Amino acid sequence: MLTKSTERKPNTWTLALKKFNEGKPSYLMPRRGTPEFFEVKKIQREIVQRINQEFKEHSSPAEEVKEEVKEEVKEEVKEEVKEDVKEAERFEQVKRKRKHRRTRVK
Repeated sequence: MLTKSTERKPNTWTLALKKFNEGKPSYLMPRRGTPEFFEVKKIQREIVQRINQEFKEHSSPAEEVKEEVKEEVKEEVKEEVKEDVKEAERFEQVKRKRKHRRTRVK
């Protein structure tokens, strides 16, 4: 059983390739773009879906809350950055106006 905190996700290509070669007399490494390659990719997608489902089933409520908080913080940071950019633009406009005034007076 996989858990997010203790184990890494396995190499799905290798797992799919092993499954593809089960029961065959010799091990086949399909070339990219061949029908065999696409068959291995299909097996790989199924493995990835199964692994992702397993991760979702074993995720704790704390991890879900953590993800929600991350999203909220991202939005807050985006808003703060937008405000800072606007403030910097206003500062630059004022600076340009002052510089422009000084050059006209001379």
